[in-house]
Amino acid sequence: MKVTLDLDALRAAGELSDGEVAKLERLGRRSTTAVAFNILVGFGIAAVSAGIIALFLEPVTALAVGLGVMVLGFGLRRVAPADWRLLGEICAVIGGLTAAGGLLAQTGHQAGAFLVIGAVFAATALVVNSTVLAALAVAALAGAVKSGLDWGGVQGGVALPDMLVLILVFAGLGWVLYGAAPGLPKPLDRLTLAGAGAALIVVNLAFLVGSLDGDGMPGPGARSLGLPDAVYALVWALLLVGAGIWAAREGRRWVLNLVASFGAIHFFSQWFVRLEATPVSVLLGGVAALGFALVLWRTNQGLGRANP
Repeated sequence: MKVTLDLDALRAAGELSDGEVAKLERLGRRSTTAVAFNILVGFGIAAVSAGIIALFLEPVTALAVGLGVMVLGFGLRRVAPADWRLLGEICAVIGGLTAAGGLLAQTGHQAGAFLVIGAVFAATALVVNSTVLAALAVAALAGAVKSGLDWGGVQGGVALPDMLVLILVFAGLGWVLYGAAPGLPKPLDRLTLAGAGAALIVVNLAFLVGSLDGDGMPGPGARSLGLPDAVYALVWALLLVGAGIWAAREGRRWVLNLVASFGAIHFFSQWFVRLEATPVSVLLGGVAALGFALVLWRTNQGLGRANP
Protein backbone atom coordinates (compact mmCIF):
# COMPACT_ATOMS: atom_id res chain seq x y z
CA MET A 1 0.00 0.00 0.00
CA LYS A 2 1.28 3.45 -0.94
CA VAL A 3 0.46 6.53 1.15
CA THR A 4 1.07 10.20 0.34
CA LEU A 5 2.00 12.35 3.35
CA ASP A 6 2.80 16.04 3.75
CA LEU A 7 5.78 15.63 6.10
CA ASP A 8 6.26 19.35 6.74
CA ALA A 9 2.61 19.79 7.70
CA LEU A 10 2.67 16.71 9.95
CA ARG A 11 5.85 17.89 11.65
CA ALA A 12 4.39 21.37 12.18
CA ALA A 13 1.26 19.82 13.68
CA GLY A 14 3.34 17.70 16.06
CA GLU A 15 2.23 14.41 14.52
CA LEU A 16 5.80 13.43 13.56
CA SER A 17 9.14 14.07 15.22
CA ASP A 18 12.22 15.33 13.37
CA GLY A 19 13.73 11.84 13.50
CA GLU A 20 10.62 10.24 12.04
CA VAL A 21 10.50 12.83 9.26
CA ALA A 22 14.15 12.21 8.42
CA LYS A 23 13.55 8.44 8.26
CA LEU A 24 10.52 8.80 6.00
CA GLU A 25 12.42 11.20 3.72
CA ARG A 26 15.28 8.70 3.43
CA LEU A 27 12.91 5.86 2.58
CA GLY A 28 11.07 8.09 0.10
CA ARG A 29 14.29 9.00 -1.71
CA ARG A 30 15.18 5.33 -2.04
CA SER A 31 11.77 4.51 -3.52
CA THR A 32 11.90 7.48 -5.90
CA THR A 33 15.35 6.48 -7.15
CA ALA A 34 14.20 2.91 -7.78
CA VAL A 35 11.12 4.09 -9.68
CA ALA A 36 13.16 6.48 -11.82
CA PHE A 37 15.66 3.72 -12.64
CA ASN A 38 12.90 1.28 -13.58
CA ILE A 39 11.23 3.83 -15.86
CA LEU A 40 14.53 4.74 -17.52
CA VAL A 41 15.36 1.10 -18.23
CA GLY A 42 11.79 0.59 -19.47
CA PHE A 43 12.20 3.41 -21.98
CA GLY A 44 15.46 1.83 -23.11
CA ILE A 45 13.80 -1.53 -23.67
CA ALA A 46 10.98 0.17 -25.59
CA ALA A 47 13.50 2.00 -27.79
CA VAL A 48 15.44 -1.18 -28.54
CA SER A 49 12.22 -3.02 -29.39
CA ALA A 50 11.09 -0.21 -31.68
CA GLY A 51 14.48 -0.17 -33.38
CA ILE A 52 14.40 -3.91 -34.08
CA ILE A 53 10.88 -3.66 -35.50
CA ALA A 54 11.84 -0.66 -37.66
CA LEU A 55 14.76 -2.60 -39.14
CA PHE A 56 12.61 -5.48 -40.35
CA LEU A 57 9.13 -3.90 -40.72
CA GLU A 58 7.37 -7.25 -40.49
CA PRO A 59 4.35 -8.07 -38.27
CA VAL A 60 5.98 -11.37 -37.30
CA THR A 61 9.01 -9.45 -36.00
CA ALA A 62 6.79 -7.25 -33.83
CA LEU A 63 5.02 -10.36 -32.52
CA ALA A 64 8.29 -12.12 -31.69
CA VAL A 65 9.90 -9.07 -30.06
CA GLY A 66 6.74 -8.38 -28.06
CA LEU A 67 6.54 -11.92 -26.75
CA GLY A 68 10.22 -11.80 -25.80
CA VAL A 69 9.77 -8.58 -23.84
CA MET A 70 6.68 -10.04 -22.15
CA VAL A 71 8.67 -13.10 -21.04
CA LEU A 72 11.31 -10.76 -19.63
CA GLY A 73 8.58 -8.95 -17.71
CA PHE A 74 7.28 -12.25 -16.30
CA GLY A 75 10.73 -13.14 -15.05
CA LEU A 76 11.33 -9.77 -13.42
CA ARG A 77 7.96 -9.82 -11.67
CA ARG A 78 8.31 -13.39 -10.39
CA VAL A 79 11.96 -13.80 -9.40
CA ALA A 80 13.62 -10.35 -9.32
CA PRO A 81 13.96 -8.24 -6.16
CA ALA A 82 11.09 -5.92 -5.25
CA ASP A 83 12.86 -2.85 -6.66
CA TRP A 84 12.76 -4.44 -10.14
CA ARG A 85 9.09 -5.38 -10.18
CA LEU A 86 7.92 -2.10 -11.65
CA LEU A 87 10.27 -2.72 -14.57
CA GLY A 88 8.72 -6.16 -14.93
CA GLU A 89 5.25 -4.64 -15.24
CA ILE A 90 6.53 -2.05 -17.73
CA CYS A 91 8.07 -4.81 -19.86
CA ALA A 92 4.89 -6.87 -19.71
CA VAL A 93 2.78 -3.92 -20.89
CA ILE A 94 5.22 -2.83 -23.62
CA GLY A 95 5.71 -6.39 -24.83
CA GLY A 96 1.99 -7.09 -24.77
CA LEU A 97 1.13 -4.02 -26.82
CA THR A 98 3.94 -4.74 -29.29
CA ALA A 99 2.90 -8.37 -29.73
CA ALA A 100 -0.75 -7.33 -30.05
CA GLY A 101 0.11 -4.87 -32.81
CA GLY A 102 2.05 -7.54 -34.68
CA LEU A 103 -0.76 -10.07 -34.39
CA LEU A 104 -3.41 -7.60 -35.54
CA ALA A 105 -1.31 -6.53 -38.51
CA GLN A 106 -0.70 -10.16 -39.43
CA THR A 107 -4.37 -11.18 -39.21
CA GLY A 108 -6.01 -8.05 -40.62
CA HIS A 109 -7.64 -6.95 -37.35
CA GLN A 110 -9.98 -9.92 -37.17
CA ALA A 111 -12.23 -10.43 -34.16
CA GLY A 112 -10.52 -13.71 -33.28
CA ALA A 113 -7.17 -11.93 -32.98
CA PHE A 114 -8.68 -9.39 -30.58
CA LEU A 115 -10.10 -12.24 -28.47
CA VAL A 116 -6.71 -13.95 -28.30
CA ILE A 117 -5.08 -10.66 -27.29
CA GLY A 118 -7.72 -10.07 -24.61
CA ALA A 119 -7.22 -13.55 -23.16
CA VAL A 120 -3.42 -13.12 -23.12
CA PHE A 121 -3.71 -9.69 -21.50
CA ALA A 122 -6.08 -11.04 -18.84
CA ALA A 123 -3.81 -13.98 -18.03
CA THR A 124 -0.74 -11.74 -17.97
CA ALA A 125 -2.53 -9.28 -15.67
CA LEU A 126 -3.03 -12.10 -13.17
CA VAL A 127 0.61 -13.20 -13.38
CA VAL A 128 2.19 -9.76 -13.00
CA ASN A 129 -0.65 -8.18 -10.99
CA SER A 130 -1.12 -5.34 -13.49
CA THR A 131 -4.27 -3.21 -13.54
CA VAL A 132 -3.07 -1.69 -16.83
CA LEU A 133 -3.14 -5.09 -18.54
CA ALA A 134 -6.52 -5.88 -16.97
CA ALA A 135 -7.89 -2.69 -18.52
CA LEU A 136 -6.24 -3.50 -21.85
CA ALA A 137 -7.92 -6.93 -21.81
CA VAL A 138 -11.31 -5.20 -21.74
CA ALA A 139 -10.18 -2.81 -24.49
CA ALA A 140 -9.20 -5.81 -26.63
CA LEU A 141 -12.65 -7.29 -26.06
CA ALA A 142 -14.14 -4.02 -27.30
CA GLY A 143 -12.01 -4.36 -30.41
CA ALA A 144 -13.34 -7.88 -30.92
CA VAL A 145 -16.96 -6.74 -30.65
CA LYS A 146 -16.42 -3.80 -33.02
CA SER A 147 -14.53 -5.97 -35.51
CA GLY A 148 -17.28 -8.57 -35.41
CA LEU A 149 -19.88 -5.90 -36.09
CA ASP A 150 -17.83 -4.49 -38.97
CA TRP A 151 -17.45 -7.89 -40.61
CA GLY A 152 -20.84 -9.40 -39.85
CA GLY A 153 -23.02 -6.54 -38.65
CA VAL A 154 -25.63 -6.92 -41.40
CA GLN A 155 -28.13 -9.69 -40.64
CA GLY A 156 -31.12 -10.29 -42.90
CA GLY A 157 -30.61 -6.93 -44.61
CA VAL A 158 -30.57 -5.07 -41.28
CA ALA A 159 -27.42 -3.24 -40.13
CA LEU A 160 -26.85 -3.61 -36.39
CA PRO A 161 -26.19 -0.34 -34.51
CA ASP A 162 -22.49 -0.54 -33.66
CA MET A 163 -22.38 2.05 -30.89
CA LEU A 164 -25.57 0.85 -29.24
CA VAL A 165 -24.29 -2.73 -29.16
CA LEU A 166 -20.99 -1.59 -27.64
CA ILE A 167 -22.80 0.46 -25.01
CA LEU A 168 -25.12 -2.36 -23.98
CA VAL A 169 -22.42 -5.05 -23.95
CA PHE A 170 -19.87 -3.08 -21.95
CA ALA A 171 -22.37 -1.47 -19.61
CA GLY A 172 -23.44 -4.99 -18.69
CA LEU A 173 -19.85 -6.21 -18.43
CA GLY A 174 -18.86 -3.27 -16.24
CA TRP A 175 -21.82 -3.84 -13.95
CA VAL A 176 -21.00 -7.54 -13.57
CA LEU A 177 -17.31 -6.87 -12.86
CA TYR A 178 -18.09 -4.08 -10.39
CA GLY A 179 -20.57 -6.28 -8.53
CA ALA A 180 -18.25 -9.29 -8.43
CA ALA A 181 -15.12 -7.44 -7.26
CA PRO A 182 -15.97 -7.11 -3.50
CA GLY A 183 -16.33 -10.88 -3.13
CA LEU A 184 -13.03 -11.76 -4.80
CA PRO A 185 -9.68 -12.32 -3.02
CA LYS A 186 -6.82 -9.85 -3.35
CA PRO A 187 -5.39 -8.88 -5.81
CA LEU A 188 -8.10 -10.24 -8.09
CA ASP A 189 -10.59 -7.70 -6.73
CA ARG A 190 -8.36 -4.79 -7.76
CA LEU A 191 -7.85 -6.23 -11.26
CA THR A 192 -11.59 -6.78 -11.63
CA LEU A 193 -12.31 -3.18 -10.65
CA ALA A 194 -9.76 -2.03 -13.24
CA GLY A 195 -11.65 -4.04 -15.86
CA ALA A 196 -14.93 -2.45 -14.73
CA GLY A 197 -13.36 0.98 -15.08
CA ALA A 198 -12.13 0.16 -18.57
CA ALA A 199 -15.62 -1.01 -19.54
CA LEU A 200 -16.99 2.31 -18.29
CA ILE A 201 -14.50 4.16 -20.50
CA VAL A 202 -15.53 2.06 -23.52
CA VAL A 203 -19.20 2.93 -22.87
CA ASN A 204 -18.41 6.64 -22.75
CA LEU A 205 -16.30 6.49 -25.91
CA ALA A 206 -19.13 4.73 -27.72
CA PHE A 207 -21.52 7.44 -26.55
CA LEU A 208 -19.06 10.07 -27.78
CA VAL A 209 -18.92 8.58 -31.28
CA GLY A 210 -22.67 8.09 -31.32
CA SER A 211 -23.36 11.65 -30.18
CA LEU A 212 -21.31 13.02 -33.08
CA ASP A 213 -22.22 10.64 -35.91
CA GLY A 214 -24.99 8.35 -34.73
CA ASP A 215 -24.45 4.76 -35.82
CA GLY A 216 -23.09 5.68 -39.24
CA MET A 217 -24.56 4.80 -42.60
CA PRO A 218 -25.59 1.21 -43.41
CA GLY A 219 -24.12 -0.56 -46.39
CA PRO A 220 -25.84 -0.84 -49.78
CA GLY A 221 -29.20 -2.55 -49.54
CA ALA A 222 -29.18 -2.64 -45.74
CA ARG A 223 -31.66 -1.04 -43.36
CA SER A 224 -30.12 0.53 -40.25
CA LEU A 225 -31.49 0.09 -36.72
CA GLY A 226 -29.13 2.78 -35.50
CA LEU A 227 -30.10 5.78 -33.41
CA PRO A 228 -29.56 9.40 -34.48
CA ASP A 229 -26.79 11.41 -32.88
CA ALA A 230 -29.23 13.63 -30.95
CA VAL A 231 -30.58 10.62 -29.05
CA TYR A 232 -27.08 9.52 -28.07
CA ALA A 233 -26.23 13.06 -26.97
CA LEU A 234 -29.33 13.41 -24.80
CA VAL A 235 -29.14 9.95 -23.19
CA TRP A 236 -25.40 10.34 -22.55
CA ALA A 237 -25.93 13.68 -20.83
CA LEU A 238 -28.65 12.25 -18.57
CA LEU A 239 -26.54 9.23 -17.66
CA LEU A 240 -23.50 11.38 -16.90
CA VAL A 241 -25.55 13.55 -14.54
CA GLY A 242 -26.98 10.49 -12.81
CA ALA A 243 -23.60 8.79 -12.50
CA GLY A 244 -22.05 11.98 -11.16
CA ILE A 245 -24.70 12.32 -8.45
CA TRP A 246 -24.25 8.68 -7.46
CA ALA A 247 -20.45 8.96 -7.36
CA ALA A 248 -20.59 12.10 -5.22
CA ARG A 249 -23.00 10.51 -2.74
CA GLU A 250 -21.03 7.25 -2.51
CA GLY A 251 -17.61 8.94 -2.35
CA ARG A 252 -16.42 7.25 -5.59
CA ARG A 253 -13.82 9.85 -6.52
CA TRP A 254 -12.43 8.00 -9.55
CA VAL A 255 -15.88 7.58 -11.07
CA LEU A 256 -16.71 11.21 -10.34
CA ASN A 257 -13.54 12.44 -12.06
CA LEU A 258 -14.17 10.16 -15.04
CA VAL A 259 -17.75 11.38 -15.34
CA ALA A 260 -16.58 14.99 -15.07
CA SER A 261 -13.95 14.43 -17.76
CA PHE A 262 -16.38 12.86 -20.21
CA GLY A 263 -19.00 15.42 -19.24
CA ALA A 264 -16.61 18.18 -20.29
CA ILE A 265 -15.79 16.31 -23.52
CA HIS A 266 -19.48 15.88 -24.25
CA PHE A 267 -20.28 19.50 -23.50
CA PHE A 268 -17.52 20.95 -25.64
CA SER A 269 -17.98 18.52 -28.53
CA GLN A 270 -21.66 19.45 -28.72
CA TRP A 271 -20.87 23.12 -28.07
CA PHE A 272 -18.55 23.45 -31.04
CA VAL A 273 -20.58 21.15 -33.30
CA ARG A 274 -23.69 23.23 -32.73
CA LEU A 275 -22.13 26.70 -32.47
CA GLU A 276 -18.96 26.13 -34.53
CA ALA A 277 -15.57 27.54 -33.52
CA THR A 278 -16.17 31.27 -33.49
CA PRO A 279 -14.34 33.76 -31.20
CA VAL A 280 -17.45 34.14 -29.04
CA SER A 281 -18.05 30.39 -28.72
CA VAL A 282 -14.40 29.77 -27.83
CA LEU A 283 -14.50 32.54 -25.20
CA LEU A 284 -17.69 31.25 -23.62
CA GLY A 285 -16.38 27.69 -23.77
CA GLY A 286 -13.24 28.73 -21.93
CA VAL A 287 -15.29 30.43 -19.21
CA ALA A 288 -17.40 27.29 -18.87
CA ALA A 289 -14.26 25.14 -18.62
CA LEU A 290 -12.98 27.26 -15.73
CA GLY A 291 -16.32 26.87 -14.00
CA PHE A 292 -16.26 23.09 -14.46
CA ALA A 293 -12.72 22.91 -13.10
CA LEU A 294 -13.65 24.92 -10.01
CA VAL A 295 -16.71 22.80 -9.28
CA LEU A 296 -14.72 19.57 -9.72
CA TRP A 297 -11.93 20.85 -7.45
CA ARG A 298 -14.38 21.83 -4.71
CA THR A 299 -16.16 18.49 -4.98
CA ASN A 300 -12.90 16.55 -4.70
CA GLN A 301 -11.93 18.63 -1.68
CA GLY A 302 -15.23 17.73 -0.06
CA LEU A 303 -14.80 14.04 -0.80
CA GLY A 304 -11.29 14.17 0.64
CA ARG A 305 -12.59 15.58 3.91
CA ALA A 306 -15.48 13.10 4.03
CA ASN A 307 -13.18 10.12 3.28
CA PRO A 308 -9.84 10.91 5.00
